[in-house]
Amino acid sequence: MSQQRFQLASDCDTQTNFDSFYDYMFGLLNQFYPEREITVTSTDPHYVTPAVKAMLRRKNHLMHVG
Repeated sequence: MSQQRFQLASDCDTQTNFDSFYDYMFGLLNQFYPEREITVTSTDPHYVTPAVKAMLRRKNHLMHVG
């Protein structure tokens, strides 16, 4: 596993350095924990929200793996 380094620019202001750091961290977050897309259709019951559907998928997965 390679080590990644982030270095702040000494010739930039604090806001620019923070924006650069934020973009870097956001990129890592998306790389290791990408967002999932959940579709709620009109055939789903009214109480099924994307969060509920995600929990049901997780439950179903755990039931199948034991």
